[in-house]
Amino acid sequence: MSKIWTQIPIDQFEQTKPDTVNKNIEAYLGEFNGKLNGLNMPVNSVTIQKLKLPQPEEAFVSGPVTKFNSVGSTQGYHFTRRTGTKEGGLDVWTPLTTVNLKTDNWTRGWNDIALLNNWESFPMQFEAKEGMLIGCATIDWHHGTDMIKVTTDAGSTYVQGGFQWWSEWGVFVNDVLVARSGFIYPKRHTTQLPFSIPCGSQPVSITVKWISNTGNLQAESGYTVSTAKPHGTVFDIFGATIWCRNNYR
Repeated sequence: MSKIWTQIPIDQFEQTKPDTVNKNIEAYLGEFNGKLNGLNMPVNSVTIQKLKLPQPEEAFVSGPVTKFNSVGSTQGYHFTRRTGTKEGGLDVWTPLTTVNLKTDNWTRGWNDIALLNNWESFPMQFEAKEGMLIGCATIDWHHGTDMIKVTTDAGSTYVQGGFQWWSEWGVFVNDVLVARSGFIYPKRHTTQLPFSIPCGSQPVSITVKWISNTGNLQAESGYTVSTAKPHGTVFDIFGATIWCRNNYR
């Protein structure tokens, strides 16, 4: 931390005045925000020869995931992405991953996207420096309603249900929840989750997890099990991206 000089000295037995407090506080807070002047940064103390060039790195890791890192002298940018139009997908309408909530393995709690097939290398991992992590996760996904076939005196018909079901996404930094979307009811949705959290000099892993809630569709529709046959419901993921800026000094 560089030196900050007191702007307005405080003499013994002197009455406290607003300028004495405000001006001095402004100077210290300004220094914390990177404001340096000739008193604490002498002329020609920073030259182009002393500035460290960024170290960009772009590579495909195991699985269809794109990762990018660029580390500079005061901040580093990190990026991970898997989408339907960039990483081997067909188009924006064909999901990269489909989870059948009737037959596939999933939990009622948080489900890590890295546990899905071809998403193993999606979590963002890097060596952070003491400062702040500021970023955003974007997920393109869909969870729809369900249809059940019911038999009545008039014959067979289909009834739609599940409008009250909900899903939710969260961002986890080193397994700590730092942002969550709240309940999102059945539809296709592009969810953005900005986050900001202090960090130390340590390894960092950032990932996204999801929760989905479904119910007993026969009970919700009012028909008995003997006359209702549910089709099932799916959870589709079309793509996901995380970017993060590690701000330090």
